[in-house]
Amino acid sequence: MLQYFKLDKILLILLLFSFSYSGAQDFTFSQHNNATFLYNPALTGHLAGAYRLSLMSRQQWMSIDGGFKNYSFTGDMNRFSATDNTIGFGFMATAEESMDGKLKGTNVLGSMAYHLSIDKDLKYYLSVGFQAGWYQNRYNVNNLKFESGLFGGVNEVITKPVTSSTDIRLGLNWTSYLTPKFEFKMGAAYLHVGGLQEELIEVSVTPATVVTHGDAIWRFHPKMQLLPSFLILSQGGARQFNFGTTLNRTFNEETQAFLGVHWRVNDAIIPSIGGRYKSIQLAVSYDFTISKLMGATGGSMEVSFSYLGQFARTRHVDDMDKDFFNVD
Repeated sequence: MLQYFKLDKILLILLLFSFSYSGAQDFTFSQHNNATFLYNPALTGHLAGAYRLSLMSRQQWMSIDGGFKNYSFTGDMNRFSATDNTIGFGFMATAEESMDGKLKGTNVLGSMAYHLSIDKDLKYYLSVGFQAGWYQNRYNVNNLKFESGLFGGVNEVITKPVTSSTDIRLGLNWTSYLTPKFEFKMGAAYLHVGGLQEELIEVSVTPATVVTHGDAIWRFHPKMQLLPSFLILSQGGARQFNFGTTLNRTFNEETQAFLGVHWRVNDAIIPSIGGRYKSIQLAVSYDFTISKLMGATGGSMEVSFSYLGQFARTRHVDDMDKDFFNVD
């Protein structure tokens, strides 16, 4: 039977099967450090500026026509007061498509986080975050009918080309500004509380995702900083481990360049390069696949763009800026 299908139809069946029955998994951006609060609502408004806008684009399986394409647009704000506990507000919209638009997923959420200063010296912060919104999958398969028994029935057809579900996410984060030269944050989040329900041929549920993450900034030189990080995702029976580091080179208060490398365990090596000019940052990364899919799927490319506006002037942020940019 399969020999009479074109390659795109075979891939479509496999994708539909995985979406409906094997517990679909969230897509993952390789530049998770630039993904702001996509993986933890508690990072909403966790920034040294008044507001932030970010765009990300990812093309996966570049050697396959109709491979996955992922996009995100996020925005958040926080006054980051030096004396008060603050609330961050944000929004996020993500989109995923494959098979040249035959399969599409959209997620739109509002986000809020409360940042509590633990000590009077503003060195320690506990953040609690919440996100709520809507998730939708759309299938455009031109009345494709499956062979009897493929999904357990007889001549199955897709009866509901559009399915939607509510999406709730919770998160915690701890931030420590230990010295002007070293800071770190660690957090955990629980995404898709209760799972995401959809109906293709039968009702299926995308399981909740548990996220743990951490990163640090070590300013070991007046003009150089090292940023190690990790991200671990657990969804259903699947686990994903991401580790790596980025080296930043500051030229002056307005200009910075960086070079990084990350490892998605048993999947890909991911170098990245980028820079910042004033409030604008641009980064590009490429996933070199090292798994058994290396010859069949090719790599993946990702581009991120962000804008951090209206720097908040606080005693804590001022001290960090002076050391970071090596200015008097």
